[in-house]
Amino acid sequence: GSSEASDVDKRQLEIQVVLNNKALALGQMVFIPILNDSVQIDRLRFYLSDISVSNSSVNQKNMGERFLLIDLENPSSLKRQLSLTKDHEWDSIHFKIGVDSATQMKGAQAGDLDPMHGMYWSWRSGYINFKCEGSSPICPARKNEFVFHIGGFQAPLNTIQSVTLPLHADTIVIQIDLTPLFTDVSVEQNYQVMSPSAKAVNFANQLPSLFRSIP
Repeated sequence: GSSEASDVDKRQLEIQVVLNNKALALGQMVFIPILNDSVQIDRLRFYLSDISVSNSSVNQKNMGERFLLIDLENPSSLKRQLSLTKDHEWDSIHFKIGVDSATQMKGAQAGDLDPMHGMYWSWRSGYINFKCEGSSPICPARKNEFVFHIGGFQAPLNTIQSVTLPLHADTIVIQIDLTPLFTDVSVEQNYQVMSPSAKAVNFANQLPSLFRSIP
């Protein structure tokens, strides 16, 4: 009934992606100072999951959909509704990058986890947690293309990551800065990561540091 609705605070979660301090536009060359060259990103998709909020005494889970596929080709995926209970002042937001192993063990699923989104390998390898594809003149691959498909859910190659950020305002804005991903090593040596591997784990370990919440 209506009394239930009044206990819930609908907040918008907004995801922003930046590259070299500007909003990322797919298909555009962007100069990366550390590379002294340019990078073009053509595809960026990743899962955010198990979002919760907390303060010093309480943690609230179940704030909406459990798995969110963020896809830069689909602007509506960058703005999501979260349901927070009203009677608390929340100061932190927690989430995972990727899909947890218990869910992975169940195989392909529906909604944002539907394999039609191109984020599922197979029952053995599971979901791709983070996918980034593009090109750079210094990448030695065919057509200078780099392909980062980061996944793997079984130890020791589990790539899921946990993030905790401060919670500032009514709209929760989370920004991801991709710039640090593009190093000489990633673009000139490890430019094709397409299966669960030690390289995928190393790549995934960088991801939490790319996220920040914007007041």
